[in-house]
Amino acid sequence: MVNSNICIVLSIIFNEEILLVDNKQRKALNIQNIIISSFTKEDVNSFIQIHVENLFSESEFSKIYLAERFNYLLKNEDAVTVSAKNSNGKMLGLVYGGLEGYKDKMNKYIMKKIALSFFRKPYLLFGEEFIYKYKSAFKKIPAKIKNIITKHDNVTKSLKTQYQPPGPILRLTGIAVLEEYSHLGIGKQLLAGYEMAAKERNYRSIILETPETNIRAIKFYEKFGWKNYINDNGNMGKVYYYKLIPENYGRK
Repeated sequence: MVNSNICIVLSIIFNEEILLVDNKQRKALNIQNIIISSFTKEDVNSFIQIHVENLFSESEFSKIYLAERFNYLLKNEDAVTVSAKNSNGKMLGLVYGGLEGYKDKMNKYIMKKIALSFFRKPYLLFGEEFIYKYKSAFKKIPAKIKNIITKHDNVTKSLKTQYQPPGPILRLTGIAVLEEYSHLGIGKQLLAGYEMAAKERNYRSIILETPETNIRAIKFYEKFGWKNYINDNGNMGKVYYYKLIPENYGRK
């Protein structure tokens, strides 16, 4: 005779497996009619949520910072934004970037905007997120100085290994998908949407960078045909990728 407790446990496991399969099928159905479009002002909360889940903490500083980043992307004509939404309008993933050099302008814009927040809430200056973000930036300074000093000595070597993707160049700054909707092909659709936006704006190539420790991202980009290259900064702990836009590559 089978123990009743064992039957109960087996029943729970079986039902949980069915539930997992049902959830996966439901999510797969939700992305069949995925909508690829630019950001709208109504997307700000989803933008913050996706970043908090993937890249940032839930600190007050993070949310203020991300809200201003979102505002900049909406206002700046050089920015390219692509979102993936289901038929209910829920943002499942995003990708964005802009004309090469726009990132520095964006960071300056954000710091000016949140300066007032620091004045009103000085404790934000001592928050873990703020300290981490700008402490890591200061840590990079010695490496950059060293790179500048040694750059002159490595000119010959650099000329043999460097590659400069053809311009005009579009930089991809961020791409992320809600964790519960990962591995369903949304990232692929986002990249395709970004490449289409680059084509429409007559960019000849797209570039991006990711930490060399981010193996998951590296495999993702290489899977979809992105090529690794060495830039004039010597990469310094990052992996750089580019992708040519075939339709625009032959244009001058």
